[in-house]
Amino acid sequence: MPLLGKKIFDGVVVASEPKEENSKPFVISHTQEVFYCEAEFKERLKLYEKDIWTCQCTGHGSLTHQNATESEKDCREK
Repeated sequence: MPLLGKKIFDGVVVASEPKEENSKPFVISHTQEVFYCEAEFKERLKLYEKDIWTCQCTGHGSLTHQNATESEKDCREK
């Protein structure tokens, strides 16, 4: 799990219930987090797109959350 600063970021989201019956869920593809509130979704996505994440395995920093996740996956596979 990528580090935010020097701490593990617990990105678990308790999905809020849809406000409407046919409410479209918003999903962050690389984490599979589900949001029913577009504002919360955009806020989390903006955080993940910042170059503030660190790969826990290699210590490489200045990565996006997705890049840090991929770096950890590659490192663990090796």
